[in-house]
Amino acid sequence: MLAEIQAKLKAPKDKDNTFGGYKYRNTESILRAFKEIAPEGVSLVMTDTITLVGDRLFLVATATLLHNDKIIGEAQGAAMHALQKKGMDDAQITGACSSYARKYALCGLLAIDDSTDDPDSKDNRRAVEDAAELAHERACNDAQAVIESTFDLDDLSRVWKGLSRPVQADKRVMAAKDARKAAFSQKEHA
Repeated sequence: MLAEIQAKLKAPKDKDNTFGGYKYRNTESILRAFKEIAPEGVSLVMTDTITLVGDRLFLVATATLLHNDKIIGEAQGAAMHALQKKGMDDAQITGACSSYARKYALCGLLAIDDSTDDPDSKDNRRAVEDAAELAHERACNDAQAVIESTFDLDDLSRVWKGLSRPVQADKRVMAAKDARKAAFSQKEHA
């Protein structure tokens, strides 16, 4: 069912950035396109968490696709959370960060190509596969960064449980978890 949704979904870059001279899509555009083709019993849930990586805050958005309350797909996107941004209050900064991270979580989950090529004008089966691989790669990189930022075994466990099964199964992510777990164990026995 996920592949069917990915193949049907069309979310062209429908917004214009007149200052930068380029077209783009936003989270709302993707959600609108999803709602137009969502099969009966399929729902999309978006969640955000904030995590500290070194001395930087990241907002990690998770997009979860459910069919009759069973997970059929999940992806994450991350964005660095600025502490201040000219002309924005704290809530606006967090909201903008969330929108950005959610957009990339949705792009990964729904296999949306974010290149300058128009995915609606060609046979995009290979592009869908490439986008899925890229989304998995991003999710694994994000997971490694979040794992490395955990502060104890309980936090590591919480982060691990929040990862999708494909990301947990990735050898690099498993190695990062095992290394972090070993580091915490050494601290306990020291």
